[in-house]
Amino acid sequence: MNCGISQKELSEELKPKKLRGIHSEIHALAKDISEHCKEPKKFALYLGIIKRIGKNRTYQIFSEIKQSKTIKSPAKMFMYLSKNNMILKIQKGENNPILRKKSQPIKLTLTQRGRKINDDIRKLAKDMLETMNKNNGIGLSACQVGKNIRLFIVPKELSKKYVFINPKIITISKKTDVMEEGCLSLPGLFLPIKRATSLKIKALNEDGKEFKLKAKGLLACVIQHENDHLNGILIIDKYEKN
Repeated sequence: MNCGISQKELSEELKPKKLRGIHSEIHALAKDISEHCKEPKKFALYLGIIKRIGKNRTYQIFSEIKQSKTIKSPAKMFMYLSKNNMILKIQKGENNPILRKKSQPIKLTLTQRGRKINDDIRKLAKDMLETMNKNNGIGLSACQVGKNIRLFIVPKELSKKYVFINPKIITISKKTDVMEEGCLSLPGLFLPIKRATSLKIKALNEDGKEFKLKAKGLLACVIQHENDHLNGILIIDKYEKN
């Protein structure tokens, strides 16, 4: 769906006015959506969606729906778009300051069931998985999508444990091998990189449960590649040291 004005202008136009007597901007937005979708009694449902996917993403979805002249059911379209993951922008460049910054551990609350992962982190992991798949990657770190936090993912096809939160490599083999690697942040560049052939890593999954994983071959290579990203290291640095 395309429109004739910029996304910024649309967002400003659609933002609820402060004089509507509603406690907050997201309450006003939920009211606007429920009325536009002709479901005023489902105000609480839309409010919950806004809290789950975020205000900015909601504005984007709502603006697309309001500008379209072909949508027969705005309510169904809103629900569909709000459930879909978002494709994130990949940070690129050898000297990109975000890629070169060391990522910080994610602060988590300890509960009786384990460490609590908030909805923003869960959503980020899902969006990263979608972004990785759309870009034909085999791994993606949070810093590559602009978030300097210690989180990376690998393909589900490569490992049952595919979300790594606050990862730490416990042991790593002395045996090494050289494999050609590329990077979504350095498009078109492929370099022979020496890596350990196996390792053991511990991390938290998307539910806050700690796990340990033994990896070898390609999976071990991908984990080392993504873990390097969390420390501001790119493949070009590894290549220069070979």
